[in-house]
Amino acid sequence: MALAMSMAIGALGLELDVARDPSSAAASAAAACLWRQHYDAARQFKADFKQNPRATANKCRPGSNAMCAAAAGSSQAAVLIATSPVRYNSLQQSSPISPISAPSDAGSCAAAQAAFAAVAAAEAAVATALQAGSRTLQLSEADLFYCSPASNSLQETCRTGAGFDGSANLLLQALVNRQQQLKLRQCMPYSASLAAEQAQDMCKGTAAAASTSSSSSSSSSSSGEEREEGQAAGAKCSRSSPVLAQGGLSFKPLAGIWEAQEHIRAHGGVVTALAVQPSSLKAFLTDPANKHKPYSCSAAAAAAVGAQPHAESEGLQSSSVFVVGYDNEQNFWIAKAAQGRSFGTNGFLRIAYGECGIMDPSKTFGVQFKQPAAAAARSTGSSVVALLPTAAATPGLLYRKALQPAPPGKPANCRLYSAGSFDYVSRVARVLGVPVGTLLADNADVIRDLGQPLIGKQLLVCVQRGGQQH
Repeated sequence: MALAMSMAIGALGLELDVARDPSSAAASAAAACLWRQHYDAARQFKADFKQNPRATANKCRPGSNAMCAAAAGSSQAAVLIATSPVRYNSLQQSSPISPISAPSDAGSCAAAQAAFAAVAAAEAAVATALQAGSRTLQLSEADLFYCSPASNSLQETCRTGAGFDGSANLLLQALVNRQQQLKLRQCMPYSASLAAEQAQDMCKGTAAAASTSSSSSSSSSSSGEEREEGQAAGAKCSRSSPVLAQGGLSFKPLAGIWEAQEHIRAHGGVVTALAVQPSSLKAFLTDPANKHKPYSCSAAAAAAVGAQPHAESEGLQSSSVFVVGYDNEQNFWIAKAAQGRSFGTNGFLRIAYGECGIMDPSKTFGVQFKQPAAAAARSTGSSVVALLPTAAATPGLLYRKALQPAPPGKPANCRLYSAGSFDYVSRVARVLGVPVGTLLADNADVIRDLGQPLIGKQLLVCVQRGGQQH
């Protein structure tokens, strides 16, 4: 509805956005239009499947010449959307333990906000991969912002108020390159007022070491136990997180809304740019009537021009946000902004699809954390999991417990999976390394209605060694 409303406002609001930031505004709007085509096709697929599950699902088997056989494009997108939740929020739906940490405050510097978004993405990716909570990894945003190769130019934008294009590409690259050197948040907390010399000392580790040393020997009456605690804290701050030694972080651009939504479900969220008028957004968020409404730049621009037709419009401010959820019925994203918990709704805000440059493919990235194959095999510890293709994600404890031998008469390369409360078709297919089309075709009589929960259903999962599908 929000998307339809923003388009119905007319060309005025969109033209204002495009005039200020033509590339991002136009790319965001184009992505939303393409998304609508995919979503309409997905709704038709769900209706066809409900009416005739087996015939519709058989079109999706790998090797079929029908709609699902396409390796990419609208067919693949439509089926993925149809087999995924209509609305999703990683704060609530990704697992029994949320991988999303509480919002922090980066201050007014947009470049610093990008560092916070990048760190949030890394923490969520690790938490989802290890099926753990948001406190599994707590990296220092200050380390990424002040100690990375591009830190001088980033800090300059904060000092001068110069423009920032909102792209977190440089910071994400620095995060991946320096992941084994990044300090923990407790060792180098972020401060917008940190002096350059002090920041450099902290980057080298001397400030943290000095602080620890002074705290452990500040009083002659300090006990040996207190000194040992201080030394332990200093040792902890001299090394990176041991969690990152279990695997590696990487990032990739996301070309479309359906890809971004899949990444949110799989890895907790995505980093994307957002260009808004600060005063307009603040006024919107402070109005109680807008508590559950998504913000629309074009609607805000049209309203401002209508109220003050001769007034100069305030320029857009670009920054990066970490998007953790979506709603495909009301057409909005749920974004975590680095503005503290008092901003928006407990630090989160809703942005309408196709608005404010959000999900511009050139400025939208997904971070993921992968364990080496040997470590993944050790973490599963199950002979059943050995059947899965090596490309499959580590099933983890919940999936390991749910896999059971197939009933008599079924192929030896098949297993039964008992769907849990957080499961949906595309998730089961992704985690167990089976194409969505294969899972649908093998379980058409069990699933029957893609709009209903999977919990309690016994799904047949069939693969061949080496990843060749049944």
